[in-house]
Amino acid sequence: SKRPYDISKIPDIYDSVKHDAIHNAHLGLEDLPEIYTAAKQLADVVIPHEYGLEPHSKLSIGYKIAKELVGKLLCDMASMQMESENTAGTDL
Repeated sequence: SKRPYDISKIPDIYDSVKHDAIHNAHLGLEDLPEIYTAAKQLADVVIPHEYGLEPHSKLSIGYKIAKELVGKLLCDMASMQMESENTAGTDL
C-alpha cells in the first residue's frame, strides 16, 4: 500500500538542497541540479501555503509565531539586563 507524502518536509528539503548547491559544489554531487529543480518546483507550490490558505489563517498563525518570538526576545533581554546589573558591581 502507498503511504501519503509528508509535504511539510518539502521546504526543509529545498533548503538543504539549495545549501548543498551553494556550499558543497566541490563534492561533485552529480544529481544535485535535477534534485534542486524538482525540490524548487515543489517548494514554489507548498511554501506560499505554509502559513495557511486564507488571510485570517495566515494572520492567526503569524500572530502565534510572532508572539512566541517576541516573548523569547523579551525574556532574553530581561535576563541579560539582570546579568549585566549583577556583574556591574563586581567590576569596581
